[in-house]
Amino acid sequence: MKKLLIASTLALSATLSPTTLGKEGGDTPIWKQADQPLEKRVESILKELTLTEKAELCYGRSWMEAGEVKRLGIPKIMLADGPQGITRHTEPSALPVGINLSCTWNPQSAYEYGRLLAEEMLGEKRHWILGPGVNLMRTPLCGRNFEYFGEGPYLTGKTAVAYIQGVQSLDIAACIKHLAVNNQENHRYLSSSNVDERTLREMYLLPFEMAVKEGKTWSIMSAYNRVNGV
Repeated sequence: MKKLLIASTLALSATLSPTTLGKEGGDTPIWKQADQPLEKRVESILKELTLTEKAELCYGRSWMEAGEVKRLGIPKIMLADGPQGITRHTEPSALPVGINLSCTWNPQSAYEYGRLLAEEMLGEKRHWILGPGVNLMRTPLCGRNFEYFGEGPYLTGKTAVAYIQGVQSLDIAACIKHLAVNNQENHRYLSSSNVDERTLREMYLLPFEMAVKEGKTWSIMSAYNRVNGV
């Protein structure tokens, strides 16, 4: 909830007029004051929201749009796909796909890659990019292997960490995906990925753990498949 509200406050800042930004007096609430610390603004919003409004912030309004509380003037959160370029909304830069990026073995390149994506997101007035994808390339039948970072969990994790840090350096939210073992596209809504506990922990979950602990990713997208039938 806090990360979503951080994105909301950042989105709100972009919509406020210069005369409102930084205003300290009068009836302007703390969460509308751009010169206040972000955490303080978020805490202020939380006190204003009803339980229903908090729930409404957590689901999509329409394609690639979430949030919005009109009563408080909180705007929609605008999302964009995907992991190697903004799709559906613009003609993005022709970046190399994920597997090419990880083949550099260069975290700085991954950081600059993510930062470029963030710059293009800002240009499109969007706040939340659905990437990177860190499922492992362990089967040639996965239709999205091109966007992943290889079969190695450590290399995948390190590449993802730098990518995320680049994206979020400009206050654009990264979304690591798909948690977990989403290794096929065909029938992914119906299939079950069956895996033993050690392989799950040491292989498939390690990049996600690194993305959270080291990359501080603001969000995670769940997988579509079942895992061991659940």
